[in-house]
Amino acid sequence: MLDIETADFNFNYANYYNIFFFPENSSMKYLSFSNNFLGPAFQYDTGSLFFANTKRLISLEMSNNFISELAYEFFKNLIKLQVLDISINKLQMINISFVHMTEIRVLDFSSNSITSISKQSRDELDSIATDHRVYLDLTSNPLPCTCEGLELM
Repeated sequence: MLDIETADFNFNYANYYNIFFFPENSSMKYLSFSNNFLGPAFQYDTGSLFFANTKRLISLEMSNNFISELAYEFFKNLIKLQVLDISINKLQMINISFVHMTEIRVLDFSSNSITSISKQSRDELDSIATDHRVYLDLTSNPLPCTCEGLELM
C-alpha cells in the first residue's frame, strides 16, 4: 500500500478504523471516506493517530460521517493538505488546529450545525490567508447573526 496515491472508501458503512491502516511513508495523496459512520471513532482519536503516516495527503473528503466533535490536533499530521471536505456532519464548533496546514486552500464545513469558530482557529486561518487565498465554505450552518457573531465575518 506504499505506492497507492488515491483511495475511495465511500459508502462502506464503516464505523471503525485501525490506527495502523496506513503504513509508514505512505504515498497517499487523495483519500475519500465519505458517507460512512466514522464520527464516533474520530471523536476518540485525540492523538491524531489515524493520519500519522499520511503526511503527503493533498485532498481529504470525510463528509457525511456523523462527526460531531474532533480533537483540536486531529489533523496535525496533514502538512501538505490543500482540500478538506468535512461537510454534511454534526459539528457545532470549529475548534481545529490549522497552524500546520500551511498549504490549505479549500475548507468545506458546509451543512453542519456550526454556531462558532474558536479564536485560535480563526487566528491560524488568518495567518495562512496572508500567504494565499483560503476558501472557507460555511453555507447551511446556523451561524448567529448577532453582534457577537461579527468577529466571524
